[in-house]
Amino acid sequence: MFAAARSRLPASTATRVAALAPCSAAAQLAFRRNVQVAINQVRRGQVLNMRSKLWVVTSWSHHKQGRGGAHYKLELRELLDGTKAFERMNTGTAVDVVDLEQKTYQFMYADERMVHLIDQDTFEEHEYPIGIIAAGEKALPFLQDTMIVKVEYHNESPVLIKIPEKATYTVADTAPVAHNASESSKGTVYKTATLENGAQVSVPEFVNIGDQVVVDLMEQKYLSRARDT
Repeated sequence: MFAAARSRLPASTATRVAALAPCSAAAQLAFRRNVQVAINQVRRGQVLNMRSKLWVVTSWSHHKQGRGGAHYKLELRELLDGTKAFERMNTGTAVDVVDLEQKTYQFMYADERMVHLIDQDTFEEHEYPIGIIAAGEKALPFLQDTMIVKVEYHNESPVLIKIPEKATYTVADTAPVAHNASESSKGTVYKTATLENGAQVSVPEFVNIGDQVVVDLMEQKYLSRARDT
């Protein structure tokens, strides 16, 4: 499909050609490979087919009321124009998850407008707009050289860049550990930490310089300290 056509063009040109390619019958069939799943199985980063549009799930949460039934809240972003929407769905609701065509790349670097990736098979470089990163532009500082990402295509056009859900980083700078601070402390106080790649994240007071921490890349939040195995 589009991969063969791109191989004969410079990387940046090839990516732009993919974005302008006409819709093929095969691409339409690829787009229509929907899988119906229960709402409790939906996860961030998945693409839903709703009201004849494609939406990426940017946030997903479960809520349970007193005597009322449980429900789910979804924050969505329309893939083609970036429109945001919020949906509330009851437990037991089924939705259509779309299986888009996917290609794996290795992250190189990002500038003000584009994310630059390399194909590990052909070593061709490709560039994609930062606006299609599933986790949003706030995740850019957390991307690291050699990190594996996946680009998803609709009608042969790149519409979504999926980055890992979490990654481990070394703390390069943060305030000293507070006296008697420990992971079991109640009412944990948070402080700002600068990671090895320059990104900043809020961490508990017991985290020190040199510690390795696990960060949720979709939310850009501290998850835990990494443990030696």
